[in-house]
Amino acid sequence: KISKLQGVVGPARPCQIAGFARNLRNIKIEGLDMQYVDMSSDEFLAELEKTKKFTDKVCKQFGWVYNPNEEVNEGVTMGLARNKMLYGKRWCPCFMVIEDADGNHKSADDRLCPCKPAIEKEIPEEGKCHCGIFCTPEYAATHDH
Repeated sequence: KISKLQGVVGPARPCQIAGFARNLRNIKIEGLDMQYVDMSSDEFLAELEKTKKFTDKVCKQFGWVYNPNEEVNEGVTMGLARNKMLYGKRWCPCFMVIEDADGNHKSADDRLCPCKPAIEKEIPEEGKCHCGIFCTPEYAATHDH
């Protein structure tokens, strides 16, 4: 059971934990407070729609496309929406969100979507971002699911 929990708090890809995260309740792991969001609530569904529009805009702005694997896109989009609801920003769901001494939240690697490492390194060099939601058209064409 702990291996599943480690995936939630570590840099696991959202598609690996989407099903587990849907059932996640308030838990504490080494002082980390995992907050529960009802993913069937009207509030979450509205934020999910806003997040989908946001990711559409990001794709258009940078000339990227979505990953051909819909499970990846669903998991990342859900994680971005959850983080927006809980912390007010779309922090990358692949990295832990932490609270600093002043009570402000940020991702452990300061990855606000679309993150600087994705824009400057990951997508140009690997064809996709760490989370996998954004990729080049060339990457998508050769990694069809």
